[in-house]
Amino acid sequence: MNVQSLKNKINLVQCVLSEHHYDVLCFSETLLKKEHQILQFPGYNIIRNDITKKGQRGIAILINDKLKCWECKYEIMSENIEMLMVKVQNSFKNH
Repeated sequence: MNVQSLKNKINLVQCVLSEHHYDVLCFSETLLKKEHQILQFPGYNIIRNDITKKGQRGIAILINDKLKCWECKYEIMSENIEMLMVKVQNSFKNH
């Protein structure tokens, strides 16, 4: 979802989450920087890649807090790429 500023779309995102109950929701162009308050979405963990230099737009992933998740470490070969990778494991077991 391209939000073009996540801070200004909190109510919209909360409505989308309450209506559709997504497990994972990805955002581009969050326009968030480290100094911005940590956003809270009840029932979800948020992983962010904030703006650190000119030209970046920021990305984030919301993950249902019932799912285990880890941010994956990676190396980017280009400074023009914004990327965020997570590993998500559901809590369901095969019987």
